[in-house]
Amino acid sequence: MTTKSCGKKKGRKHTPYTSEAQTTAGNIAFAVKKGKLPKSKLQGASKEMYKGMTLKELKSHSREAKGKNLPQRVHKSLKKRLG
Repeated sequence: MTTKSCGKKKGRKHTPYTSEAQTTAGNIAFAVKKGKLPKSKLQGASKEMYKGMTLKELKSHSREAKGKNLPQRVHKSLKKRLG
């Protein structure tokens, strides 16, 4: 898996979504940042993504995941390998 630097903050690495759950959370965070959904829709991972990512980063992740056949959830062994 390749990582690339994203955003203006140094040290942050770009890691693509690895499951449908992450994609859904990211899309909700993206919609709230754009003002299409109320902040009350945020919970768990989407709330963390909303706080920790810029609109540009969320948009980039959303585009990359589009059309990919991702698993519903990430298997525990894969989580360990990804960090």
